[in-house]
Amino acid sequence: MWSVWPEPVDVYLGTRGVAVCRGSDVLHVAQPGSAEACRAELRRWAAHGRPPGLRWRVWLSGGLCQPWLVSVAQGVSSVAERALVARASLAGLGLAPDARLWIEPATLDQSAVAVALDPATANFADAWPRESGARLVSLRPWWAEALGHGLRRAARPDAVAVVDCDSVTWLAADGAGFSQAKAFTPLTEPAAIAQTIARQKLGMAAERPVVSTWTLRLDASAPRAGALHTGLPLVAFAEVAE
Repeated sequence: MWSVWPEPVDVYLGTRGVAVCRGSDVLHVAQPGSAEACRAELRRWAAHGRPPGLRWRVWLSGGLCQPWLVSVAQGVSSVAERALVARASLAGLGLAPDARLWIEPATLDQSAVAVALDPATANFADAWPRESGARLVSLRPWWAEALGHGLRRAARPDAVAVVDCDSVTWLAADGAGFSQAKAFTPLTEPAAIAQTIARQKLGMAAERPVVSTWTLRLDASAPRAGALHTGLPLVAFAEVAE
């Protein structure tokens, strides 16, 4: 019963599909096919039979929450100045100039991963929980959570590729931090996804790079509960290959 669920409910939002889970239990999954339709689908789900007071963790696709690498820039002497550099690069990357922006912590002599959140998604995330009588606990890209799990594995990979409903997000690390960060989106066809990952591997310095590939597959007919440890949000849809 809803009333005895103390932990947050995990909500996934992409530009092609949505999912709602509590731990490894699938509560709802749909693939409306567009960002606007996905937001409408979550509003419909929340309006039918969902009691108030729940805590939600919202996880975003790579198509809605895209990373890129902000290189070390001469003359940049503060985090605020680095943020200005990152914002100035939005238009050149094809991202909305009014995107919500944050930068992962890094010293100024290292490249930093910046993340841009689609403005319509940011506005939806601000309003939807209040409209539904719920509390938003966190708002993060799912690829960031998969990256963290990948880097904590016993055999630390050289790169992590995260495949979700609309993108491949690629993050590669070197001894000093991250050396690559990019979301390839829209990207949904299996052959194109495999080719993209293969091209990225060829561009790495390591002779035989170890790449950990994390996939979020929104398939209600074949949930994979238990395939991965349950600490990963939306684990029922997740799988990993190395």
